[in-house]
Amino acid sequence: SSTVQALRVGLVADYEQQGDRYQFGYDGTYNRYLSSPIDDIYNQQIALQGNNFLNSRHALRWMAIYRDAYDPRGSTDRDRVGGTVVSNRAPDHYAQRRIGGTYSYGVEGSQGRLEFDAFQNSKQYQNNRDSTRTADVDSRELGFRFLYRVMPKTQLVFDVRDTNFDYRAADARLDSTERKYLIGANWSATAATSGSVRVGQTVREYRDFRSGFSGFSWEAAINWKPFTYSRFDFNTSRSVVDPVSSQTYTNYVLATVYGVKWTHDWTSYVHTSFAWNHLALDYDETTSTPRRDKVNNYLAGVYYDFRRWISLGLEYSES
Repeated sequence: SSTVQALRVGLVADYEQQGDRYQFGYDGTYNRYLSSPIDDIYNQQIALQGNNFLNSRHALRWMAIYRDAYDPRGSTDRDRVGGTVVSNRAPDHYAQRRIGGTYSYGVEGSQGRLEFDAFQNSKQYQNNRDSTRTADVDSRELGFRFLYRVMPKTQLVFDVRDTNFDYRAADARLDSTERKYLIGANWSATAATSGSVRVGQTVREYRDFRSGFSGFSWEAAINWKPFTYSRFDFNTSRSVVDPVSSQTYTNYVLATVYGVKWTHDWTSYVHTSFAWNHLALDYDETTSTPRRDKVNNYLAGVYYDFRRWISLGLEYSES
């Protein structure tokens, strides 16, 4: 345990011209552990994105993101050697890039609309190369989405996604292809309720010796605002993630997430936030003993807005 000093800095610049919109953003989070300086992390992200209306039926949303960040110690098993945690190991540092966009065909608000996604991602670690070398990965995402309006503010969504993972190290043995077939809905029925829900099938196939996964998955985010000054955010998902490459006995990891967050404005400048997040990791292992990790995270915070652009907060978090 340690007291943590956290500073978050954000900057957003918008530019609009003839209906098109461009945005540049910087987000930096600096965490300093008073009792454990080796755990200090500095996560930074730069993003450039745009929304272009080519004509009444054609639109393009695009983005280019660069992220310089860390895996906090304990968030992966890479800080273990022979089952023992290495106490003097610095957090894993990585650089990540994401570029791509979404093309839309159809008039906004029409009964039917088509969307096509294409993204390219790259993640490369900068330190602890004895264990992070096999975690460097490139991925390509393609997606197709059909949105059909059944009510003025409700759309049925049919979603197909294909993602290809290509690990740079030949001995990582984690190259795979994932396909998702989802159906769901987007809605903003009232000023108090909005959300997005998807359910369907996920198929993950590895190109090496690992067994793949085929099964039920979901993702949902629901917002409920019973009062103008109070908001609840619910989220849940089930997805397949790759194991840490050193764990050759694990075929894949099934990650299930549940979370809820309550934000309340006591005055125009005093706010509180309470959150609970539950993560369950089910390891599909070649060993006879199955493994399941459960993590519960609790957060409570109070914040005071000195100005529109600066806020001071005090948070307590426990896992």
